Amino acid sequence: MHKTDIIQRLAYINVPKDAKLVEQSYPAFADTNVVVASFTPGNAGGLRIMLARFLCQSLEDATADLSNTPDAELLRRLHEACIKNTEATVNALIIDAVADELINDHRKMVDQLAEVAKELGFEYERPQDPFLQ
Repeated sequence: MHKTDIIQRLAYINVPKDAKLVEQSYPAFADTNVVVASFTPGNAGGLRIMLARFLCQSLEDATADLSNTPDAELLRRLHEACIKNTEATVNALIIDAVADELINDHRKMVDQLAEVAKELGFEYERPQDPFLQ
């Protein structure tokens, strides 16, 4: 298991297995790599995929200076990045039910970090996490 595997495992934990993201390119954007995603009320899984992609990028950026070999520092840094991402998203919301769901998603990611640490046979120092209280 490598850093990228752990990041994807965390970021995609809340994406349903049957989720699909509908993306289209348009002739007007033929000279670019612009792709437009389509979301409908019946396609919430696609939105989850987009959010997972953003989280993946955020976690990769937060750990860019670390080795691809997992260690306790990687897990601590990923945990901190998950906290920052959840805080930023929750603070930007005005709908409490969505915030509650995001906090629940955060807890799942932290549980996943603990599982990864156990699988790899080491512990990491968990940062102060306001979403675990």
